[in-house]
Amino acid sequence: MKIKIYLFRLVVAFTAFIFGISFFSVGQYLKSVFQTKKQETVAIQPVIKPEILSAPPVVQPTVTTADSRENTVSEFDGIGDYYIIGDLPKGFEDFEDLNITTRDYENASEENDYQGTVIPPEGFILTKKEYKFTRINIADKQLAFETETKKGISYKFVGKFTDEANYEEDEEYAALEGRLIKMRDGKKIAESKIRFGIMDGC
Repeated sequence: MKIKIYLFRLVVAFTAFIFGISFFSVGQYLKSVFQTKKQETVAIQPVIKPEILSAPPVVQPTVTTADSRENTVSEFDGIGDYYIIGDLPKGFEDFEDLNITTRDYENASEENDYQGTVIPPEGFILTKKEYKFTRINIADKQLAFETETKKGISYKFVGKFTDEANYEEDEEYAALEGRLIKMRDGKKIAESKIRFGIMDGC
């Protein structure tokens, strides 16, 4: 009798176990089906990325490097001491001399016809102070220079040398003509068209 009861209980337990596994499998299946249908009904929205603006190109500043004295080769060298012809213009009342040097005469000899050695152009403007050139260029009888600054004052000049064939021993003869600018703290305070004569013996 006890054996039958144990067998009955065992059969019931096994049957319950089988049904449990079956219900679990059916439940998992139904769950997966519903999830698939739910996913199919959801519209897939495209991912919209914000527009990426291309960065502007980096522009490197143009940097001009130059020696304070530019070595300019020219048949005409412009060497000499120059003075302003006529009355001194307003703003340039203390002007005394413009000096341009393109040759070194320390080594002048018969071998070089006492013409000295060609050097990069240099010079200065002489007023109550001496203002040395920081930049100078001589090419095809064109002249441009800038001076150093002293107590805020500096000078600029752009002009040209005149034709030597027209030279006369006349104080009004202009060997050099152009515009001279006087500056204070980088701002123009005086400007004038200047005619320069060249001093005797230069």
